[in-house]
Amino acid sequence: MALRTSALLIDDDARLGTLMTEYLGKHEIDVVVAGDGTRGLAALRKTRPDIVLLDIMLPGMDGLEVCRKIRATPD
Repeated sequence: MALRTSALLIDDDARLGTLMTEYLGKHEIDVVVAGDGTRGLAALRKTRPDIVLLDIMLPGMDGLEVCRKIRATPD
């Protein structure tokens, strides 16, 4: 049995999160959705996804800062 791909979507648009979860789920990709950068970083540490889909315009910490923090993480 093949492992499913996992994705982390960091976006404050809840409707988009639902749509992406449904669409990618049909393609055997499990999606975790986080509504802001802080929650996204916490979810990243917890879930260790294969890919991160990141919105640039987020409340609080913007997507560019989230990206910098992800890249600064050694693993």
